[in-house]
Amino acid sequence: LVLHEALGKRVLAAWLETVGIEPSFHAIDLLFALAKAAKPHASLDLAGGTVAYEGGRLTAQNEPTPPKNEYLIPIARGENLLSPCHMCLWWENADTANGMHEKGQNIYKKATTTKISFDTINGSLFVRPRRHGDTILVGGMHKKVKKLFSEARIPLALRDRLPILCDGDGIVWIPFVALRDGADRGKKTERFTLLYNEKSI
Repeated sequence: LVLHEALGKRVLAAWLETVGIEPSFHAIDLLFALAKAAKPHASLDLAGGTVAYEGGRLTAQNEPTPPKNEYLIPIARGENLLSPCHMCLWWENADTANGMHEKGQNIYKKATTTKISFDTINGSLFVRPRRHGDTILVGGMHKKVKKLFSEARIPLALRDRLPILCDGDGIVWIPFVALRDGADRGKKTERFTLLYNEKSI
């Protein structure tokens, strides 16, 4: 942001009005700081909508940021079609995996894989979208998923689409972002591969 602060805030106030968000002094101060920081990906939840900063541009949504499609899908060994996010998750035994998931690459094109020890899992596995306030245990600390997404530079549009793998204790794996501490340390190792279409990323 190269404008003088006073002028810049007037411009932001006018812009907020055009996108239907209340231009309160607090909102303008937050938005000015966001634009000045010029982070690759950042967003603000304001009264009346959400403002995102990506690639040097501000965009606004007049809807709250919670995930658009709430779902909970149990995960079983083999192929799991995740229709809400247009992806597929394969669960295989890492020692005997025969690459069966690779057949899906004809459709989904790309993949990201992690290994998880099933004896570290509490109860059943399932996937769901991200939720407000989500955290995952990484590096000995419970870190906010929102911050991890930002640090990993995950595009805003993809953050609501990524399926998050969970068990009875919470989040186990966030594709492209993090694996829960200790989830890969155990005797019985399983391989999880998320397949996706590169055009949708």
